[in-house]
This record gives sequence, structure tokens and C-alpha cells, in this order.
Amino acid sequence: MRYLMMALVLSCAGAQKPAAGGPETFHANLSAASEVPPPNVGSASPTGTATFTSDGGKIAYQVTVTGLSSAFTAAHIHGGAEGALGLVVVPLSLTAGPDGSSATGAGTIEAANIKGTNPDASQMTMNDLLNAMRSGGCYVNVHTQGNPKGEIRGQVKP
Repeated sequence: MRYLMMALVLSCAGAQKPAAGGPETFHANLSAASEVPPPNVGSASPTGTATFTSDGGKIAYQVTVTGLSSAFTAAHIHGGAEGALGLVVVPLSLTAGPDGSSATGAGTIEAANIKGTNPDASQMTMNDLLNAMRSGGCYVNVHTQGNPKGEIRGQVKP
């Protein structure tokens, strides 16, 4: 895991913040095909989207998932490149839908919500998280009862 976090920070080193002047938006398209390891979803077709908008000091998010194969349990932003596993960086607050096969949520990520650490074991900052999002170095993962390691996943991209 130390290697994955080091790779995350190194991949962020070249990421540049866009010119000042407005909010910065990121997206993730979530699918079972992107999940590592591959989940067992049976005949279900789970999908989802996540949108993040940063004003520099905080990040607003909105996540919607549908078609889950079992009840929603948790959602997070993880540090890691596409196809690689990574540690939880930020928990996301979602509420399961009435049928159990969907979940939605919206909230705000502030510096105090960031749980990830850098390779030197220092606490990740908002700038570290934004650099990871700019470089594709993090992903959204949605966990379910039937797939506790993750059912759908999507890389966060500008």
C-alpha cells in the first residue's frame, strides 16, 4: 500500500491547478467492469455517477448509483490509479434508496474529512486531494453487502 500511495503522490507532482477564475469540476463514471477485484453482481447491471466541484477550499459532491446487486453499505474516494487498489482517502455520505438497489448522496468535503496520508505518513491536505483528482490518481468506490470490497468503481477525472 505504501507503494500505491507513493505512486499517487508522484503522479500528482506534474498536475497543475487550472488558472484562477472559477470552480473546478471532476467526474467519475462508475461500473462493475472497473471494479478491482471483479465483483459478483449476478444479473444486476450496477452503474453510477459522481460529480465533484471545488472552489479551492472545499469540494461539493453528488453521487447517484442504481442497479446494485445487494444493499448499499458505504462509498469512498480511494487513492489509486486505474486498475490498482488504494486506501480510503475520504468517506462519502450516501443514503440507500427504498428498494436497496440504489443510493444517492450529496455533501461537502472539507480538509477535516480527508483521512488519507502521504507516503511520508503526513496527513493529506486539500491540495494533495485536488492534485490526485486532477491527475486521475483517485477513484470512487461503492460497497454493498454482497460485494464488501466494492461493487462499482470509477476513476475521478477533470
